Amino acid sequence: MSPAHPQPDPGAGMSWPALDGLARVYGDALFVFDGAEFRANVSALRTAMAAAATDVELAYSIKANNTPAVCRLALTLGMMVEVSSPMELWLVERLGIPGPRIVYDGPGKSAESVRDALLAGALVNLESERDVEWALATAREHPGRRFGVGLRCSLAGPQAGVSRLGFDAEGTTLDAVAERIAGADDISVIGLHSHVFDGSAGGLRARTAGLVRVAERLFPAGPEVLDLGGSLRGRVPVGRDPAGVPATTFSDYAAAVAEGLRPGVARWARQPRIIIEPGAALVSSAFCLYARVLEVKTVGDQDFALVAASILDTSPNARRVDFPVTVIPREVSAEVAGKAPMLVGGMSPIDGDYLALDLPARPAVGDFVRFDNVGAYSISMRPAFNYPAPAILETDGEEVRLLHARQSYEDVLRGLA
Repeated sequence: MSPAHPQPDPGAGMSWPALDGLARVYGDALFVFDGAEFRANVSALRTAMAAAATDVELAYSIKANNTPAVCRLALTLGMMVEVSSPMELWLVERLGIPGPRIVYDGPGKSAESVRDALLAGALVNLESERDVEWALATAREHPGRRFGVGLRCSLAGPQAGVSRLGFDAEGTTLDAVAERIAGADDISVIGLHSHVFDGSAGGLRARTAGLVRVAERLFPAGPEVLDLGGSLRGRVPVGRDPAGVPATTFSDYAAAVAEGLRPGVARWARQPRIIIEPGAALVSSAFCLYARVLEVKTVGDQDFALVAASILDTSPNARRVDFPVTVIPREVSAEVAGKAPMLVGGMSPIDGDYLALDLPARPAVGDFVRFDNVGAYSISMRPAFNYPAPAILETDGEEVRLLHARQSYEDVLRGLA
Protein backbone atom coordinates (compact mmCIF):
# COMPACT_ATOMS: atom_id res chain seq x y z
CA MET A 1 0.00 0.00 0.00
CA SER A 2 1.19 3.52 -0.69
CA PRO A 3 3.01 5.14 2.25
CA ALA A 4 0.69 8.15 1.77
CA HIS A 5 -2.12 6.29 3.51
CA PRO A 6 -2.29 6.93 7.27
CA GLN A 7 -1.34 3.85 9.24
CA PRO A 8 -3.14 2.34 12.25
CA ASP A 9 -2.16 3.15 15.81
CA PRO A 10 -0.91 -0.17 17.28
CA GLY A 11 -3.09 -1.42 20.10
CA ALA A 12 -5.69 1.33 19.73
CA GLY A 13 -7.36 0.50 16.46
CA MET A 14 -7.28 2.89 13.53
CA SER A 15 -7.58 6.64 13.89
CA TRP A 16 -10.20 8.62 12.00
CA PRO A 17 -7.66 10.05 9.49
CA ALA A 18 -6.34 6.55 8.76
CA LEU A 19 -9.83 5.18 8.26
CA ASP A 20 -10.93 8.09 6.13
CA GLY A 21 -7.93 7.64 3.86
CA LEU A 22 -8.55 3.90 3.49
CA ALA A 23 -12.30 4.36 2.98
CA ARG A 24 -11.74 6.79 0.12
CA VAL A 25 -9.84 4.03 -1.68
CA TYR A 26 -11.59 0.83 -0.58
CA GLY A 27 -15.08 1.88 0.48
CA ASP A 28 -16.87 3.08 3.61
CA ALA A 29 -17.03 -0.41 5.17
CA LEU A 30 -13.79 -2.32 5.82
CA PHE A 31 -13.03 -5.68 7.37
CA VAL A 32 -9.60 -5.64 9.03
CA PHE A 33 -7.69 -8.81 9.89
CA ASP A 34 -5.17 -8.80 12.72
CA GLY A 35 -2.74 -11.66 12.06
CA ALA A 36 -1.02 -11.20 15.43
CA GLU A 37 -4.30 -11.83 17.22
CA PHE A 38 -4.86 -15.01 15.21
CA ARG A 39 -1.34 -16.21 16.04
CA ALA A 40 -1.89 -15.49 19.73
CA ASN A 41 -5.13 -17.46 19.73
CA VAL A 42 -3.48 -20.44 18.03
CA SER A 43 -0.59 -20.38 20.50
CA ALA A 44 -2.90 -20.12 23.52
CA LEU A 45 -5.14 -22.98 22.39
CA ARG A 46 -2.18 -25.18 21.45
CA THR A 47 -0.52 -24.57 24.82
CA ALA A 48 -3.72 -25.36 26.70
CA MET A 49 -4.40 -28.55 24.75
CA ALA A 50 -0.85 -29.82 25.29
CA ALA A 51 -1.88 -30.43 28.88
CA ALA A 52 -4.83 -32.60 27.79
CA ALA A 53 -3.06 -35.22 25.66
CA THR A 54 0.39 -36.04 24.35
CA ASP A 55 -0.51 -35.79 20.65
CA VAL A 56 -2.99 -33.02 19.79
CA GLU A 57 -3.29 -31.37 16.39
CA LEU A 58 -5.32 -28.27 15.59
CA ALA A 59 -7.14 -28.25 12.24
CA TYR A 60 -8.39 -24.77 11.33
CA SER A 61 -12.04 -25.00 10.29
CA ILE A 62 -12.14 -22.80 7.23
CA LYS A 63 -15.93 -22.62 7.10
CA ALA A 64 -15.63 -20.11 9.96
CA ASN A 65 -13.68 -17.74 7.70
CA ASN A 66 -12.40 -18.82 4.31
CA THR A 67 -10.23 -15.80 3.58
CA PRO A 68 -7.22 -17.36 1.80
CA ALA A 69 -4.68 -15.35 3.81
CA VAL A 70 -6.11 -16.81 7.03
CA CYS A 71 -5.89 -20.34 5.64
CA ARG A 72 -2.28 -19.80 4.59
CA LEU A 73 -1.40 -18.40 8.00
CA ALA A 74 -2.95 -21.44 9.69
CA LEU A 75 -0.70 -23.69 7.60
CA THR A 76 2.34 -21.52 8.36
CA LEU A 77 1.59 -21.97 12.06
CA GLY A 78 1.74 -25.74 11.66
CA MET A 79 -1.99 -26.34 11.71
CA MET A 80 -4.01 -28.74 9.65
CA VAL A 81 -7.16 -27.45 7.92
CA GLU A 82 -10.66 -28.87 8.15
CA VAL A 83 -12.91 -28.55 5.11
CA SER A 84 -16.56 -29.47 4.90
CA SER A 85 -17.50 -29.25 1.21
CA PRO A 86 -16.08 -29.86 -2.27
CA MET A 87 -15.70 -26.08 -2.68
CA GLU A 88 -13.58 -25.79 0.45
CA LEU A 89 -11.51 -28.79 -0.64
CA TRP A 90 -10.98 -27.07 -4.00
CA LEU A 91 -9.89 -23.90 -2.20
CA VAL A 92 -7.24 -25.53 0.01
CA GLU A 93 -5.92 -27.53 -2.92
CA ARG A 94 -5.58 -24.26 -4.88
CA LEU A 95 -3.72 -22.79 -1.92
CA GLY A 96 -1.22 -25.64 -2.10
CA ILE A 97 -2.11 -27.18 1.26
CA PRO A 98 -0.87 -30.81 1.12
CA GLY A 99 -3.36 -33.64 1.48
CA PRO A 100 -1.99 -35.08 4.74
CA ARG A 101 -2.72 -31.70 6.37
CA ILE A 102 -6.41 -31.82 5.37
CA VAL A 103 -9.40 -33.22 7.26
CA TYR A 104 -12.47 -33.62 5.06
CA ASP A 105 -15.88 -33.63 6.76
CA GLY A 106 -19.35 -32.58 5.68
CA PRO A 107 -22.60 -34.12 4.45
CA GLY A 108 -22.40 -32.69 0.93
CA LYS A 109 -19.33 -34.49 -0.39
CA SER A 110 -19.18 -35.67 -3.99
CA ALA A 111 -17.76 -38.87 -5.43
CA GLU A 112 -14.99 -36.92 -7.13
CA SER A 113 -14.05 -34.97 -4.00
CA VAL A 114 -13.91 -38.11 -1.82
CA ARG A 115 -11.67 -39.81 -4.37
CA ASP A 116 -9.41 -36.77 -4.75
CA ALA A 117 -9.10 -36.28 -0.98
CA LEU A 118 -8.26 -39.93 -0.36
CA LEU A 119 -5.70 -40.03 -3.15
CA ALA A 120 -4.11 -36.85 -1.77
CA GLY A 121 -3.71 -38.48 1.63
CA ALA A 122 -6.35 -36.46 3.48
CA LEU A 123 -8.24 -37.84 6.46
CA VAL A 124 -11.78 -38.28 5.16
CA ASN A 125 -14.45 -38.69 7.83
CA LEU A 126 -17.27 -40.68 6.25
CA GLU A 127 -20.75 -39.77 7.46
CA SER A 128 -23.20 -41.32 4.99
CA GLU A 129 -23.74 -44.44 2.95
CA ARG A 130 -22.80 -42.41 -0.12
CA ASP A 131 -19.45 -41.54 1.42
CA VAL A 132 -18.83 -45.22 2.19
CA GLU A 133 -19.65 -46.30 -1.37
CA TRP A 134 -17.31 -43.71 -2.83
CA ALA A 135 -14.47 -44.59 -0.45
CA LEU A 136 -14.80 -48.29 -1.20
CA ALA A 137 -14.87 -47.57 -4.93
CA THR A 138 -11.66 -45.54 -4.62
CA ALA A 139 -9.95 -48.44 -2.83
CA ARG A 140 -11.07 -50.91 -5.51
CA GLU A 141 -9.76 -48.62 -8.26
CA HIS A 142 -6.32 -48.42 -6.62
CA PRO A 143 -5.38 -51.92 -5.44
CA GLY A 144 -2.32 -52.12 -3.29
CA ARG A 145 -2.71 -48.55 -2.02
CA ARG A 146 -3.71 -48.34 1.66
CA PHE A 147 -6.43 -45.91 2.71
CA GLY A 148 -7.45 -45.01 6.25
CA VAL A 149 -10.77 -43.29 6.92
CA GLY A 150 -12.68 -41.97 9.89
CA LEU A 151 -16.35 -42.44 10.74
CA ARG A 152 -18.46 -39.50 11.89
CA CYS A 153 -20.62 -40.27 14.90
CA SER A 154 -23.89 -38.57 15.72
CA LEU A 155 -23.64 -37.79 19.44
CA ALA A 156 -26.00 -35.63 21.47
CA GLY A 157 -24.44 -33.05 23.80
CA PRO A 158 -25.89 -31.43 26.94
CA GLN A 159 -27.06 -28.39 24.94
CA ALA A 160 -27.74 -30.14 21.63
CA GLY A 161 -30.27 -32.68 20.47
CA VAL A 162 -29.71 -35.57 18.08
CA SER A 163 -27.56 -34.45 15.16
CA ARG A 164 -28.42 -35.34 11.58
CA LEU A 165 -24.70 -35.38 10.79
CA GLY A 166 -22.96 -38.72 11.01
CA PHE A 167 -23.93 -42.32 11.73
CA ASP A 168 -26.02 -43.25 14.75
CA ALA A 169 -23.39 -44.10 17.34
CA GLU A 170 -25.75 -45.78 19.78
CA GLY A 171 -27.49 -48.26 17.46
CA THR A 172 -26.10 -50.86 15.10
CA THR A 173 -25.59 -48.66 12.03
CA LEU A 174 -22.09 -47.51 12.88
CA ASP A 175 -20.90 -51.04 13.71
CA ALA A 176 -22.33 -52.35 10.45
CA VAL A 177 -20.50 -49.70 8.46
CA ALA A 178 -17.24 -50.45 10.28
CA GLU A 179 -17.63 -54.17 9.58
CA ARG A 180 -18.35 -53.53 5.92
CA ILE A 181 -15.20 -51.46 5.49
CA ALA A 182 -13.16 -54.02 7.48
CA GLY A 183 -14.21 -56.66 4.96
CA ALA A 184 -12.84 -54.69 2.01
CA ASP A 185 -9.30 -54.72 0.70
CA ASP A 186 -6.85 -51.83 1.06
CA ILE A 187 -9.07 -49.64 3.24
CA SER A 188 -9.66 -49.51 6.99
CA VAL A 189 -11.33 -47.39 9.63
CA ILE A 190 -8.60 -45.72 11.67
CA GLY A 191 -10.62 -43.37 13.83
CA LEU A 192 -13.81 -41.60 14.82
CA HIS A 193 -15.09 -38.06 14.50
CA SER A 194 -17.92 -36.04 16.01
CA HIS A 195 -18.91 -32.41 15.75
CA VAL A 196 -21.78 -31.33 18.00
CA PHE A 197 -22.95 -27.72 17.95
CA ASP A 198 -22.46 -27.18 21.66
CA GLY A 199 -19.72 -24.71 22.55
CA SER A 200 -19.67 -25.38 26.29
CA ALA A 201 -16.86 -27.18 28.09
CA GLY A 202 -19.44 -29.70 29.26
CA GLY A 203 -20.44 -30.32 25.66
CA LEU A 204 -16.85 -31.01 24.64
CA ARG A 205 -16.38 -33.30 27.65
CA ALA A 206 -19.52 -35.28 26.75
CA ARG A 207 -18.49 -35.47 23.09
CA THR A 208 -15.01 -36.73 23.97
CA ALA A 209 -16.38 -39.30 26.43
CA GLY A 210 -18.93 -40.43 23.86
CA LEU A 211 -16.26 -41.01 21.23
CA VAL A 212 -14.16 -42.92 23.76
CA ARG A 213 -17.12 -45.22 24.52
CA VAL A 214 -17.67 -45.92 20.83
CA ALA A 215 -13.95 -46.39 20.24
CA GLU A 216 -13.71 -48.98 23.02
CA ARG A 217 -16.38 -50.94 21.16
CA LEU A 218 -14.72 -50.74 17.74
CA PHE A 219 -11.01 -50.53 18.61
CA PRO A 220 -10.03 -52.76 21.57
CA ALA A 221 -6.42 -51.60 21.39
CA GLY A 222 -7.40 -47.98 20.78
CA PRO A 223 -8.04 -45.95 17.60
CA GLU A 224 -5.32 -44.20 15.65
CA VAL A 225 -7.31 -40.94 15.55
CA LEU A 226 -10.03 -39.29 17.61
CA ASP A 227 -11.32 -36.14 15.91
CA LEU A 228 -13.27 -34.11 18.49
CA GLY A 229 -14.61 -31.51 16.05
CA GLY A 230 -14.95 -27.85 16.93
CA SER A 231 -17.62 -25.44 18.22
CA LEU A 232 -15.12 -23.91 20.63
CA ARG A 233 -15.84 -20.33 21.61
CA GLY A 234 -13.21 -17.67 21.16
CA ARG A 235 -11.94 -14.91 23.40
CA VAL A 236 -14.73 -12.47 24.23
CA PRO A 237 -14.83 -9.38 26.44
CA VAL A 238 -16.24 -9.75 29.93
CA GLY A 239 -20.02 -9.82 29.84
CA ARG A 240 -20.18 -10.39 26.10
CA ASP A 241 -20.43 -14.18 25.98
CA PRO A 242 -23.25 -14.81 23.46
CA ALA A 243 -24.59 -17.72 25.51
CA GLY A 244 -25.05 -15.50 28.55
CA VAL A 245 -22.81 -17.69 30.71
CA PRO A 246 -19.30 -17.14 32.11
CA ALA A 247 -16.78 -17.16 29.29
CA THR A 248 -15.22 -20.56 28.62
CA THR A 249 -11.42 -20.50 28.51
CA PHE A 250 -9.10 -22.64 26.46
CA SER A 251 -7.93 -24.22 29.72
CA ASP A 252 -11.54 -25.16 30.46
CA TYR A 253 -11.73 -26.93 27.11
CA ALA A 254 -8.42 -28.71 27.69
CA ALA A 255 -9.58 -29.95 31.08
CA ALA A 256 -12.80 -31.22 29.47
CA VAL A 257 -10.83 -33.14 26.82
CA ALA A 258 -8.50 -34.66 29.42
CA GLU A 259 -11.43 -35.81 31.55
CA GLY A 260 -13.29 -37.26 28.59
CA LEU A 261 -10.22 -39.13 27.35
CA ARG A 262 -9.21 -40.54 30.73
CA PRO A 263 -11.07 -43.89 30.56
CA GLY A 264 -9.64 -44.77 27.16
CA VAL A 265 -6.13 -43.53 27.86
CA ALA A 266 -6.01 -45.73 30.94
CA ARG A 267 -6.84 -48.90 29.01
CA TRP A 268 -5.64 -48.54 25.43
CA ALA A 269 -2.30 -49.93 24.37
CA ARG A 270 -2.11 -47.25 21.67
CA GLN A 271 -2.69 -43.58 22.47
CA PRO A 272 -4.63 -41.90 19.66
CA ARG A 273 -3.76 -38.74 17.83
CA ILE A 274 -6.30 -36.12 18.91
CA ILE A 275 -7.58 -33.64 16.33
CA ILE A 276 -9.54 -30.54 17.29
CA GLU A 277 -11.16 -28.36 14.64
CA PRO A 278 -11.29 -24.78 15.96
CA GLY A 279 -12.66 -22.02 13.76
CA ALA A 280 -14.49 -19.31 15.67
CA ALA A 281 -12.17 -19.78 18.66
CA LEU A 282 -9.25 -18.58 16.54
CA VAL A 283 -10.70 -16.11 14.09
CA SER A 284 -13.52 -14.29 15.94
CA SER A 285 -11.31 -11.77 17.72
CA ALA A 286 -8.92 -11.47 14.78
CA PHE A 287 -11.35 -9.46 12.65
CA CYS A 288 -13.15 -6.18 13.14
CA LEU A 289 -15.43 -4.21 10.83
CA TYR A 290 -15.22 -0.44 10.41
CA ALA A 291 -18.24 1.31 8.92
CA ARG A 292 -18.73 5.02 8.25
CA VAL A 293 -21.78 6.76 9.74
CA LEU A 294 -23.90 7.92 6.81
CA GLU A 295 -26.87 9.45 8.61
CA VAL A 296 -28.09 10.29 12.10
CA LYS A 297 -31.80 10.92 12.66
CA THR A 298 -34.58 10.84 15.23
CA VAL A 299 -37.96 9.18 14.68
CA GLY A 300 -40.34 9.88 17.56
CA ASP A 301 -38.19 9.57 20.65
CA GLN A 302 -35.74 7.09 19.11
CA ASP A 303 -32.31 8.03 17.71
CA PHE A 304 -30.87 6.08 14.80
CA ALA A 305 -27.47 5.94 13.13
CA LEU A 306 -27.16 4.51 9.62
CA VAL A 307 -23.77 2.95 8.85
CA ALA A 308 -22.27 1.69 5.60
CA ALA A 309 -22.64 -1.98 6.53
CA SER A 310 -25.30 -4.46 7.64
CA ILE A 311 -25.98 -7.20 10.15
CA LEU A 312 -25.45 -9.45 7.13
CA ASP A 313 -21.78 -8.42 7.31
CA THR A 314 -21.28 -8.99 11.03
CA SER A 315 -23.64 -11.86 11.78
CA PRO A 316 -25.49 -13.31 8.78
CA ASN A 317 -26.21 -16.58 10.59
CA ALA A 318 -26.99 -15.76 14.22
CA ARG A 319 -28.18 -12.14 13.75
CA ARG A 320 -26.20 -11.04 16.81
CA VAL A 321 -26.32 -7.43 17.96
CA ASP A 322 -24.07 -7.74 21.02
CA PHE A 323 -20.66 -7.29 19.42
CA PRO A 324 -18.36 -4.78 21.17
CA VAL A 325 -18.68 -1.40 19.45
CA THR A 326 -16.51 1.70 19.46
CA VAL A 327 -17.13 5.10 17.88
CA ILE A 328 -14.14 6.67 16.11
CA PRO A 329 -15.08 10.36 15.79
CA ARG A 330 -13.76 12.85 13.30
CA GLU A 331 -13.92 15.48 16.03
CA VAL A 332 -14.04 14.81 19.77
CA SER A 333 -17.18 16.34 21.28
CA ALA A 334 -18.95 16.27 24.62
CA GLU A 335 -21.23 13.31 25.32
CA VAL A 336 -24.91 14.08 24.75
CA ALA A 337 -26.63 13.42 28.09
CA GLY A 338 -30.17 12.27 28.72
CA LYS A 339 -30.66 10.55 25.41
CA ALA A 340 -32.25 7.16 24.79
CA PRO A 341 -29.99 4.38 23.46
CA MET A 342 -29.10 4.88 19.82
CA LEU A 343 -29.85 2.02 17.42
CA VAL A 344 -27.28 1.33 14.69
CA GLY A 345 -29.04 0.43 11.47
CA GLY A 346 -27.62 -1.21 8.37
CA MET A 347 -27.69 -0.64 4.63
CA SER A 348 -30.24 -3.31 3.73
CA PRO A 349 -33.98 -2.52 3.46
CA ILE A 350 -34.78 -5.14 6.13
CA ASP A 351 -36.52 -3.21 8.90
CA GLY A 352 -34.78 -5.26 11.60
CA ASP A 353 -31.28 -4.73 10.18
CA TYR A 354 -29.48 -3.49 13.30
CA LEU A 355 -25.80 -4.01 14.00
CA ALA A 356 -26.00 -2.71 17.58
CA LEU A 357 -28.73 -1.60 19.97
CA ASP A 358 -26.69 0.99 21.84
CA LEU A 359 -23.51 2.97 21.36
CA PRO A 360 -20.96 4.10 23.95
CA ALA A 361 -20.79 7.55 22.32
CA ARG A 362 -23.00 9.71 20.09
CA PRO A 363 -21.71 9.58 16.50
CA ALA A 364 -21.92 12.25 13.84
CA VAL A 365 -22.17 11.84 10.10
CA GLY A 366 -18.71 10.95 8.82
CA ASP A 367 -17.58 9.21 12.01
CA PHE A 368 -16.73 5.51 11.97
CA VAL A 369 -18.06 2.70 14.15
CA ARG A 370 -15.86 -0.33 14.86
CA PHE A 371 -17.48 -3.73 15.50
CA ASP A 372 -15.09 -6.20 17.16
CA ASN A 373 -15.03 -10.01 17.31
CA VAL A 374 -16.77 -10.38 13.94
CA GLY A 375 -14.35 -12.81 12.27
CA ALA A 376 -16.44 -15.99 12.52
CA TYR A 377 -19.20 -16.86 10.06
CA SER A 378 -19.36 -13.32 8.72
CA ILE A 379 -17.24 -13.19 5.57
CA SER A 380 -17.78 -16.87 4.74
CA MET A 381 -21.57 -16.77 5.18
CA ARG A 382 -22.39 -13.28 3.92
CA PRO A 383 -25.19 -13.45 1.32
CA ALA A 384 -25.01 -11.52 -1.93
CA PHE A 385 -28.00 -9.40 -0.92
CA ASN A 386 -28.68 -5.81 -1.86
CA TYR A 387 -25.12 -4.44 -1.96
CA PRO A 388 -21.56 -5.72 -2.51
CA ALA A 389 -19.41 -7.17 0.25
CA PRO A 390 -16.82 -4.88 1.90
CA ALA A 391 -13.11 -5.01 1.22
CA ILE A 392 -10.84 -7.05 3.51
CA LEU A 393 -7.59 -5.52 4.74
CA GLU A 394 -4.83 -6.85 6.96
CA THR A 395 -2.81 -4.90 9.49
CA ASP A 396 0.22 -5.83 11.55
CA GLY A 397 0.10 -2.59 13.52
CA GLU A 398 2.45 -0.81 11.16
CA GLU A 399 1.35 -1.53 7.60
CA VAL A 400 -1.95 -2.24 5.89
CA ARG A 401 -2.40 -4.42 2.85
CA LEU A 402 -5.40 -5.39 0.75
CA LEU A 403 -6.48 -9.04 1.02
CA HIS A 404 -9.70 -8.83 -0.98
CA ALA A 405 -11.14 -5.91 -2.90
CA ARG A 406 -14.68 -4.73 -2.30
CA GLN A 407 -17.08 -6.64 -4.53
CA SER A 408 -18.32 -4.92 -7.66
CA TYR A 409 -21.87 -5.14 -8.95
CA GLU A 410 -20.54 -7.42 -11.65
CA ASP A 411 -19.02 -9.75 -9.02
CA VAL A 412 -22.38 -10.06 -7.28
CA LEU A 413 -24.50 -10.56 -10.40
CA ARG A 414 -22.08 -12.48 -12.65
CA GLY A 415 -23.68 -15.55 -14.22
CA LEU A 416 -27.27 -14.40 -13.87
CA ALA A 417 -29.18 -14.35 -17.15
